[in-house]
Amino acid sequence: GHISLPDYQGYGHNPDDAPPATHCDKLLIQLLRQELGYTGLIVSDSTSMIGLTSRAAPAERIVNSLAAGIDLYLGANPEYDLGYVLQAVRDGRLREERIYQAARRVLTLKAQLGLVDAPLGPAPTTQEQASFGQAAQALADKSITIVRGAEQVPAPLEAGAKVLTVTVAKLNPLFGQKDLEIFDAELQQRGFQVEHLLNPKTAELQAAAQECAAVFINVYVTPMTTMGTVRVTLDSFATWGWRALFTEHPHVFYTSFGSPYLLYELPHIPNLLLAYGGAETSQRAAVKVWLGEMAAQGVLPVTLPQTRVRPLAD
Repeated sequence: GHISLPDYQGYGHNPDDAPPATHCDKLLIQLLRQELGYTGLIVSDSTSMIGLTSRAAPAERIVNSLAAGIDLYLGANPEYDLGYVLQAVRDGRLREERIYQAARRVLTLKAQLGLVDAPLGPAPTTQEQASFGQAAQALADKSITIVRGAEQVPAPLEAGAKVLTVTVAKLNPLFGQKDLEIFDAELQQRGFQVEHLLNPKTAELQAAAQECAAVFINVYVTPMTTMGTVRVTLDSFATWGWRALFTEHPHVFYTSFGSPYLLYELPHIPNLLLAYGGAETSQRAAVKVWLGEMAAQGVLPVTLPQTRVRPLAD
């Protein structure tokens, strides 16, 4: 990691100046290898992180990391970094033996793990793929949790009814997030007419809802480190109408595809199904529960925070 131990590194009086471990041979060689006796592979954290990029110019990052003891530099750009390493060897700033040493550790670990001959193992058969898919769907089916409004399940829909699905989300393609298309497809396969909106403005949502027998509000908020959140954050107050749509439409159904804490932020909504993520299997499972094709079996794995008001002391 791009962390430091200022006291150990001799920066006790100015800890902000302590170099990250990825650039510090005192931590990687003296402490980790010599004092602690570690002989295995040393892998850097992501080299695009500010803990490293703020401490050295691009041409110095991989060179300093290898010199400090890093064996596997994550996120290298061969187009540039290979040239930086070659130049550092020519200039005498990096020993060639250090590169061979790192390469040997990488190849040794690959051999130990059997990655040389069959790095990915045998490809799964068609039968295995089908079995894996069935297992994933079974797990998703058992996970769906009714957090509020059990009496509103199943949704009272007539065959072939027109319904509106609304996805509320900040989709991050970097994490493979995309709109909840399977939810819509599952409804269509059952004969429903489906209209869909993504983060609609309130006026657009209200107009579309008036034309539909039911509205499914699907909140896709994924808690994760760095790029995630448990808050429903959109770009404009003009998109917040979905929060109160139930006050003007008799059949509005809420599902959280991710955060189990949505009810804490929206304590006023009349119902809530929890699907824990936006996987295709979870979308299918949520539809089955809303339509009464199976019972919700999940149990909420967290305790929702409680807000209490205490009277002021006399």
